[in-house]
Amino acid sequence: MLKKSSFYSLIILASMLTACGGGGGGGGSSAGGEVGTGIRVLHAAIDVVPVDVISTAAQGVIVSQAVFAASSSYRSLPSGTQVLSLTTAFNSTQVIATFNLDVSSDSRQSIVLYGDNQSRGTETKLLNDQLPESFTGGLIRVVNGATGASALSVSTPTDSLTVDFGASSQYVNATPGVVQVVSRVALDGAIVTTNALTVEEGRAYTVLIAGEVGYYAKGVVFSDN
Repeated sequence: MLKKSSFYSLIILASMLTACGGGGGGGGSSAGGEVGTGIRVLHAAIDVVPVDVISTAAQGVIVSQAVFAASSSYRSLPSGTQVLSLTTAFNSTQVIATFNLDVSSDSRQSIVLYGDNQSRGTETKLLNDQLPESFTGGLIRVVNGATGASALSVSTPTDSLTVDFGASSQYVNATPGVVQVVSRVALDGAIVTTNALTVEEGRAYTVLIAGEVGYYAKGVVFSDN
């Protein structure tokens, strides 16, 4: 039987190889192209295989082979009421979670996949990614998908955020330029990840803290518009 560290190492390597091959997060066939609206996957679960997203309102795979700790773009969805299924990649019969959606032409959602297969089990959450109608500078929010951190204390140059495991912070303003985002375990202050994020005027970003504290954790930056 593989040790936990060996098993995780294989998962990380497989994720990197898949991402390099063009399947990471949002590649592959879909019902629509990469756009600023639709659906995407924030894969934070270190020992969970790549996943697909399918919809009852579309043929084919919407999101193909979303892998651990890989950035992805939104994939367009047909408008109207539908059921989204998060499944194991290439096997639509292995359903991880389902979500009932009423999709409009300008809607944005993220499926967060977090937890693990070892102790606590995998979990999912559907985030509404709608942005404020107007804002100055840029926006940043943080999603805590780091197993072993019941809460993260996250600092930006202008704000201090506390983000529970599996939860998302609100968007906070950021001055355009290079911004440091540092996440720490709220309980003891141990640094989990540090990201240098280049913020552009009028742009919004999600920083996903993925992996497992004390083994392998990574901050992944997603563009939200």
